[in-house]
Amino acid sequence: MGRDKALKGLLFISSISFLFFIGRTLVQPILPLFIISVGASKMELGMILSAAFFTSVVTRIPFGILSDRFGRWSFILIGLASSSLSFILFFFVEEPIHFYPTVILLFLSWALFGPSAFAIVSDIGSMRQRGETMGKFFVSVGIALVSGPLLASLLTLYLPYREVFLLTSIPSLIALLLLIVFKSKGVLMEGGSVKDRGVEVNRPKGSLMRVLHSRNVILTCYSDLSFSITTGVFATLFPVYAEEDLLFTPALISLLFAVRGLANTLTRMPSGRISDRIGRKKPYLAAVSILFFTYILISEMRDLPSLVVAIIIYGAAWGIRVVPSHALIRDNVSQEDASVAMALLQTTFDAGRAIGSFIAGVTATLFPIPFIFKLTALLLIPSIIAFGLGVKEGEKR
Repeated sequence: MGRDKALKGLLFISSISFLFFIGRTLVQPILPLFIISVGASKMELGMILSAAFFTSVVTRIPFGILSDRFGRWSFILIGLASSSLSFILFFFVEEPIHFYPTVILLFLSWALFGPSAFAIVSDIGSMRQRGETMGKFFVSVGIALVSGPLLASLLTLYLPYREVFLLTSIPSLIALLLLIVFKSKGVLMEGGSVKDRGVEVNRPKGSLMRVLHSRNVILTCYSDLSFSITTGVFATLFPVYAEEDLLFTPALISLLFAVRGLANTLTRMPSGRISDRIGRKKPYLAAVSILFFTYILISEMRDLPSLVVAIIIYGAAWGIRVVPSHALIRDNVSQEDASVAMALLQTTFDAGRAIGSFIAGVTATLFPIPFIFKLTALLLIPSIIAFGLGVKEGEKR
């Protein structure tokens, strides 16, 4: 792929991804609050979010396989349409049980969109530049992590939750229209079916089995599973904890998520470049180790300035972790299995979020939320040890 074509392709997929992710990041800090405001208990909150992530778990890998076979851009298009529709349906929610189909559709759109988009990006640069290329792409996602919560903070000052969700459908609709226009002109970069890309597929072995043959892939997924469990607990309970115990407003809670997103964004591209130079393993291990201590800090902080510092560290460590994990996975699989490998990593993350949301709902009825943060942080220790001892860079199946 020529350099100019690669840059244009990266810019286009990054723009589409920004519009997709800004919707998800906008509602992230207020979705638990919306669910509680309609009358759900903390247990119901955990069940609803767990069901949503579980939907993504069971569909992401099949969608990744199908997108490799039949065309990645088609799955991205369907994902954008599903995202817009789900935000519109939130406007009509009246009871807690109504959240199940809406959040399931929302996370189904992520399962459709994510693996295909990440696989397209991972194929743009060479292996030596993959970390930097993916770092540039993840900056667009990181910008969404900042601008989404900022918009949520602004909108919740003037609008009720359901109207905020209705407005959130607009970015995905814009991305959908852009994709349709470019697709009709036939100017999209590679991302068609395996047959269209001229890749030979060894069908008898199966994409998933080939991906799982890599020890590095398995260990990275295990480490991400542990991290995502803690993330699921945090995402489910922190907004509720901040509102009920710390007496923060929804606007202030959204601002804290924006602060985390900003720190996340600023560290993504540097971490990609660093991982190209010193390897994926060291920055990943450093990030997850920092995250362990960050959860402990957040559980102890009660005043806003100290909590902001802890949230900044949290976001920075998360951002440092993202690019090396995706680049390491891609380093260890072939082009034909790229979507499946990305789907596996994201499925692992969603599985952890589902488990974390479930744990949050159950334990919130038994223990104080700060104690739950400390308890789940302990899950990171075995994964740090396993990743540090088991991952061997420079090996490819």
